[in-house]
Amino acid sequence: MSKRNRRYENAVRYGRCGMCDADIPLEHFFERGDVVSCGGCGAEYVIQALQPVRLKVQEEEQGARRKRSMKQGGI
Repeated sequence: MSKRNRRYENAVRYGRCGMCDADIPLEHFFERGDVVSCGGCGAEYVIQALQPVRLKVQEEEQGARRKRSMKQGGI
């Protein structure tokens, strides 16, 4: 384990939920591009940056597109 990992192993960063204003804990093993959810309201966010923490709301369109393509393929 490198010095950086040992140093930040127990460090927890926090993002802020834009919907309910709750803190979202980001453990040391989360990386950019991971999806996290708010414990208060269940909103999902994609991690844009870790230093400083920036979160972006997960688009629901991806699921809608997937459903649409399944319907078109099944017809």
